[in-house]
Amino acid sequence: MSSAPDPPFALAPGPWQCKGQIHWLLLSAHKSLRPGTYAPLEAEAPPISTNEVGEPTGKGVGASVMIVRYSETPVGPYDELAYSPGAFTTPGGDGKPHLRISRVYVSESNPTTIYNGRRNWNVPKHPARFEFKALSDSETRISVYPPTTGAGSTETPPFFSAIVSKALNLLPSMPLSTKSIPFDSTLVLPPLPSSPSDPKYAGTDTWKSLPSIMKGKIRFLWVKPGEIKDAHGKPQFSDGVGFPKIEPWSLGIHWLPDTVFEIPVAELFTNKDKKFV
Repeated sequence: MSSAPDPPFALAPGPWQCKGQIHWLLLSAHKSLRPGTYAPLEAEAPPISTNEVGEPTGKGVGASVMIVRYSETPVGPYDELAYSPGAFTTPGGDGKPHLRISRVYVSESNPTTIYNGRRNWNVPKHPARFEFKALSDSETRISVYPPTTGAGSTETPPFFSAIVSKALNLLPSMPLSTKSIPFDSTLVLPPLPSSPSDPKYAGTDTWKSLPSIMKGKIRFLWVKPGEIKDAHGKPQFSDGVGFPKIEPWSLGIHWLPDTVFEIPVAELFTNKDKKFV
């Protein structure tokens, strides 16, 4: 009897208990998807009908960009840039729209989190290089570049760049849990394609659902574009290719260091019986 091949990376199944901090940029939901919403691997996968994959509703809250600095995870520390266009319709299930993350980058030095994030939760992770540069005591520029390995290089311009600074300094930090936010923060994520040439891009064949659970203290922050400019010299947050064009609210949220992230085992959602199991 032949044994199953060893996995290409160390397995780290859920649940995960993590710590870190987040710069949370809030967006208005749109009904149409913008260029760069999906990475090429996911965008060029065999087509799935609209009824099967769902579509953005353009309604409700939850559209956002999160820049996460994980200090503690089961696979070690890493940075993450995640984009949620907002709520999508989902096939079958409870008939309600649910939030979806469509594009995610993590530190290129940690391929294990790419493999496990895709395998465990259908999170479409890809590698990138992160830079956090202090411009003053209260202002930081966050830029994300293509990975230095492969086609990218340190000379390649960033595809995402934002400047964040403290806002409303007279207000003390406040405790917050996503369990107390008055809207459904459950993520429902479609299956992912694999890459035959790169084992870290694990593929899946079932829909997966998980709640977004964060607990910590927050402060408000100001948000403005970083070092990217369009053809007319106007500052931009992103290039519309490596990351979709966004117009975040000028006021965002900083989840302070030691925020706790609970990432549970995903619930399965199958296209066969159209229900959570």
